[in-house]
Amino acid sequence: MNSDISNNEITALRDESGKLDSASPEAPLVDSQEFAAATGESIQNTLDLNTWTPGEDLFSLYARLEKEASEAVEQENRILKGIRSEVFPRLNARPGAPSDGGVYQATAAEIERVHNGLLFNGAVEACDSASAIHDTLPLTIVQIGVAAVSYHGEQGSWVHRIFRRDLRMTGTDPIKEAIDLLEQRQRRSEGVAGQRDKVSTLLKRGITAYAERAVLYQKCQSIWRMGRGNPAPYELLTGAGMSELLEAGLDLLENLIARYKRFLFVQADPVDRMLLTIGNAL
Repeated sequence: MNSDISNNEITALRDESGKLDSASPEAPLVDSQEFAAATGESIQNTLDLNTWTPGEDLFSLYARLEKEASEAVEQENRILKGIRSEVFPRLNARPGAPSDGGVYQATAAEIERVHNGLLFNGAVEACDSASAIHDTLPLTIVQIGVAAVSYHGEQGSWVHRIFRRDLRMTGTDPIKEAIDLLEQRQRRSEGVAGQRDKVSTLLKRGITAYAERAVLYQKCQSIWRMGRGNPAPYELLTGAGMSELLEAGLDLLENLIARYKRFLFVQADPVDRMLLTIGNAL
């Protein structure tokens, strides 16, 4: 196999000035000035190996870490003071803000009432999951585990393993089966980056999201049910590309959200850094 790139292909990525064509899909998403502003050094300096330090030079590493961290914390503390004094009072007046939006101070008595009235008496059960895929050429193993627990100590766990093979042998025509296997794996390798194997995406994300909410609705016994992420995740609203999962997921969401109603979902990994910054200022 020849991995060389021809001069014509390289030239096609450059404009008349010798720089990458901004219209090219291979063009950088971050320009050099933005990189320098964010990192404090030019991209040329980063790419110059003469500016790199030997891996065993730990002393300079510690000094650099201490300097960068202390300066970042000092700057953040100054900004947080401004957020507390200027941003917090405006939260309830921003466009689209809820009627009770804003910053409120919880008292010790209020926290105690929540502890005794909901958490410590077992009125809340929380559910979370983990999934893993072990992918080899002959076999893909998908394991999904869901666990539920309450402050009373009651807990339950449910595990399901799915064993996937590209082809299930029929024993009729070994040559045809070999060709079918090659074609099947070729199809798994093609497509848009990140979405090459839709079945694996379905198994890992869609079924896991369904199982979490099914445990909350069908297995938990407490009044309030707590989950992770979005109550109606994208994987269930689209069925992860599978109509049967879409239908089952919508039925489950209707039962949990529209009929049962007593639930709370906590965002797992917030990606809105603006909200994270405001929350950190608390």
